[in-house]
Amino acid sequence: MNINDQLTRLFMRHLLETPEGRAHLLNQVADAEDNGEASVFDQVQGYIQDPALQKAVEHHKNDEIRHAAMFRARRDAQGVKTGPVPEALQMMGRLDVELDGFFSRPISDAKGVTTAYLVLQAIEERAVNQFQFMIEAFDRVDPETARVFEAISKDEERHLRYCRAIVKRYAADDASAKTELIAMRKLESEVFAATTAANLFYCLDNNLIQGGARRFMWRAIGTIGSQVTMRPNTQFSGVFSAA
Repeated sequence: MNINDQLTRLFMRHLLETPEGRAHLLNQVADAEDNGEASVFDQVQGYIQDPALQKAVEHHKNDEIRHAAMFRARRDAQGVKTGPVPEALQMMGRLDVELDGFFSRPISDAKGVTTAYLVLQAIEERAVNQFQFMIEAFDRVDPETARVFEAISKDEERHLRYCRAIVKRYAADDASAKTELIAMRKLESEVFAATTAANLFYCLDNNLIQGGARRFMWRAIGTIGSQVTMRPNTQFSGVFSAA
């Protein structure tokens, strides 16, 4: 287990000790499902003509909308009111900025579809990776929510197959797809690290971590981490199969 994984596990345990912390995390993941990833599907649906791949895109989109509703139901079950997720804590928005507004422009060719689905692949890989930690942490305090994460995690693994199939169909060739996937994973990991740091300080500033000593520890970790270029990889970093 690397240091990033150890810190993630510890942060999750501390954050999820209170209903406020649990509601905050669930609000974030719900927003990522239908206000983040789901925005991509409308862009590509107008270009993809293959019936089987159209069906995959539709399933993927509907899954993300359903997942968001499931997460919001568990958020509301915490009995805590939450507001909109701040822009600084939204992964897709940050990625769009780094990609020069790629997702704000129409996708009208095979290259655009390939790029969109390589970004989605990197995001789905991160979801599968992070959900492992969330299942473990919620199991301690809210097993019902942990079961929701388990069910959704299985869908995310299926989504990876959708991404790989669409990339295999629309990429110019395997070599270029691999090169772009490496670049997208690197970009995603940098954006994930920046978003994680922003979230840490948001949680501290809003007293979502209990205990003065803990808050002092996490603020020190966050301050040190902000001085270091971090690119936390997932277990998929060396996997390039399009199967």
